[in-house]
Amino acid sequence: MKILHINGFDHAGGAEQFAYDFIHSGSFDASLLVNMKSSDSHKVFEFPKTSIDRFLFFTDKVLYKLGIKKRFKQLFSISDALNLTYHKLKNLPVYRDADIIHLHNIHGGYFDLNALSKIAAEKPIVWSLHDMWAITGGEAHTFGNKNYTLGIGKTPYRNIYPLNNPVVDLRQQYMEKKKKIYRNIAGKTVWVPASHWLEKCVRESYVYNQNMRINTIQYGINLTVFKNDNQRIWNVPRILFFNSESSFKGSELFLENISRIEKKFELYVIGKKIKFPVDAKVTYFDFIKDRQALSSVFNSTDILVFPSKADTFPFTVLEAMACGVCVVAGNVGGITEQLENDDGILFENQNATDLLDKLNFCLADLEHARSIGKKASMKAVKNYNALDMYQKYASIYRSLSGNY
Repeated sequence: MKILHINGFDHAGGAEQFAYDFIHSGSFDASLLVNMKSSDSHKVFEFPKTSIDRFLFFTDKVLYKLGIKKRFKQLFSISDALNLTYHKLKNLPVYRDADIIHLHNIHGGYFDLNALSKIAAEKPIVWSLHDMWAITGGEAHTFGNKNYTLGIGKTPYRNIYPLNNPVVDLRQQYMEKKKKIYRNIAGKTVWVPASHWLEKCVRESYVYNQNMRINTIQYGINLTVFKNDNQRIWNVPRILFFNSESSFKGSELFLENISRIEKKFELYVIGKKIKFPVDAKVTYFDFIKDRQALSSVFNSTDILVFPSKADTFPFTVLEAMACGVCVVAGNVGGITEQLENDDGILFENQNATDLLDKLNFCLADLEHARSIGKKASMKAVKNYNALDMYQKYASIYRSLSGNY
């Protein structure tokens, strides 16, 4: 079978990593179609750009120079029908040759939802859900707001990705459109949430219907790359922190309290340099694309502080666990499935004081923290092997291939 994956990008966040690794795993005859290609992989293709696309791209550059960091379509909630998604697809050999279409993040303004019905009439669809966007009026996460279960498209979070404060708020119309389309494609699509938490969200959502086929498959990682080297022999605890500007990641929960950490420690930071004063040796890394290099950083640290305010089933947590890191994370989303039974430490979501208390607890007994990391590593080896994940997807592919 030939599988065509569709995603916004080939390199960016977790969904991009998932799709890119999937097509290069060697387990499938697979390609990836993206809106914007940045890699040199021959397996990755880019959506063709129409004159409308080029005009909008030029307009977006002008807006950016004027200090408006929003896309023109996004700013005015202009219909995604302008993307001509199905028209572009049917003219691409990589689409025509595909037996199954595997969707990932189709938000971000490049994909017309109306194309789903036309695709489903020709080919089966597998849709990996990496966030909540598929069941909301447009937010990638709702931070606990339950309007998506009540058929209310609007929430207080119109400022977050991928909405970014549109001038015209069409979330209610978008939610109704999703409900109608999902009813049309239910018999020809499998929705695959990345966590049981997200599956629960889907099933209780307004857009859900009983004919929708839901099959949760938790992420897996490359355990030949991410593994515990068992070389933690230094005496001063080492904390790892990913400093992100994303409103989802909650970096401020850690940074605003960093001066209150009680024990001596060393800090490893991936991302932006921190502006808060810290009485510790700090080692900085830019974004680490190479997976082996990232594994080396994990194996050079003891504790990962992961204060995410909203997350589905983050790869960063899995990769750290596999490398024997003690993860201190918020009890939000699918993270509570990753860290349980003393193989990680959870703090109350968005509670900076509880985060500080849990971190001080880890630093007070470094050997105990390392023992938690060892348990996490064993759990990752047992439960989060990418090869097992691919086999589960292969089973879905086989079940769908007989429908056409």
